[in-house]
Parts: sequence; C-alpha cells; structure tokens
Amino acid sequence: MGGLYIKAEAAMVEKILHKKRSVDVLSEVDSTNDYLLSLLKNGQYRRAVIARRQTGGKGRLGRSFYSPEGGLYMSLDTEISCDDEKFFRLLTPATGVATARAISSATGIDVGLKWVNDIELDGKKLGGILTQSTVCPDGVRRAVVGIGINVNTTSFPDETSSHTTSLLLHRPGEIFNINELAAAIIDSFDNYISLLYAGNRSVIESYRSLLTTIGRTITVIPAEEAPRYTATALDVSDDGSLIVLCDDGSQRLLDSGEVSIRTI
Repeated sequence: MGGLYIKAEAAMVEKILHKKRSVDVLSEVDSTNDYLLSLLKNGQYRRAVIARRQTGGKGRLGRSFYSPEGGLYMSLDTEISCDDEKFFRLLTPATGVATARAISSATGIDVGLKWVNDIELDGKKLGGILTQSTVCPDGVRRAVVGIGINVNTTSFPDETSSHTTSLLLHRPGEIFNINELAAAIIDSFDNYISLLYAGNRSVIESYRSLLTTIGRTITVIPAEEAPRYTATALDVSDDGSLIVLCDDGSQRLLDSGEVSIRTI
C-alpha cells in the first residue's frame, strides 16, 4: 500500500510543525487518503501523510488525479464536530482557503479557488481537494482531507494539459521545496480548522473572496447524469453551497456533493 518510508524528511516536517502532528513521508503510495484511512482504523490519529507520487490518486466523483513525482500529495485527519453535516460541508472550503493562503505565504504566488474543490492559478487547475470521513475505533467520526498540488510538475496528459498548470510552470526555473510547502499547508490547515470549530465566519468570507467562480457564466454538470445547464454564479451561502442564476431567471442553491462545474 505504501512505498519506502522517508524517515529523515518526515522528521524535518515534524520539526517545522513543532511536532503538532505525526508525519509519514512516503516515496510512493496508491492514495494518501486510503493510507491515512487505514491508520485511523488502527487508532492512529492526528497524522499527516505525504507522498512523492500516487499510483491511484483520487478526485471528486470517482475521477482519477494525475500524481507524478514533482507534485505534493498529502492527507490530514481532523475530528468532525458535533454539528456533523454543517462542519463536514465546510471542510473543503476551509481547506481551500488554508491551502491558498499557505501557497501565497510560502512562495509569493497568489492563487484562487474554483468552486467547489479546485485550486486555481492563471485560470488553470493547480490542484484539488478530496474530503472523506469514517468512524474510528474510539467511536469518533473523523475526516480525511486529501490535498494535491502540482508543484514542480512540468508536463501533463494531453487531455488535461490545456487547463492544468504547476507552480514551476508559472515561475520557470525555480524548484520549490515540497516539504516546506507541505509544512506551511498543514500549519495553515490546523489554524483554519480551529476557526471552523469556533464558528468563525471569517472562514467562509475568505472562501468567498478567493473564489474565481463568482460572476462567471458556468455549466452545471449534475452528478446524477441529469441534463447540463448554464447559469451565472452569484455567491456562496454560509455552508459553502453555490448560489446561481439560471437562464429562466430562477435561482438555485448547488450542493457540492451533487454537482461539478466547468466554465464555458
């Protein structure tokens, strides 16, 4: 399931984080989310798993996530608060904000977010987020949040190359330190999750300010193979749902678990 364990690099990330989390750095894994879910089932909590490459990286709606060496592929766990559904729905927006802020702080490159789970740079996909949950042996429901970032990646499959980018392609000639970026994202994630636990509205306000989707004409692609339709993205609600204006003048509230969006 996991490749070679890189102990020295894991220790380095833990040191940057002041050992706030236990960290595994692997040369290869099928999926960091699956790997972390297996640790949770064995009662190992508050972890971070980082892989150099994934052989079975996952995206939303069952899609695969291209995960060659040169990218950052990471999963983190967190307890789900008593308000299960609302907290879980806000995990992806909060993670997006945390990741965007960390990338900006660590690299000086400002990135945006495309509803609901994409990290965007230069109008192209830089990375994505996948959130899952499980009930652990102690009876507590925990979430596993997967984050994939194209860092030093230089090429992509033909079918995605036109709308995908990396930090290196944005700033040619500069090789980014993946471990330092991972530590920055983990620290930012923990800070924003603390705000989410406290019910701080700044999380959704930050998400709204980073969204590149607002004000744009979009194609809504329902998850259940219902007909696609066009609309204008107006805003996001306090639970992260997208508010859209349809061509017939009606408004709809789009749930992240039911639709994906592509711009026209």
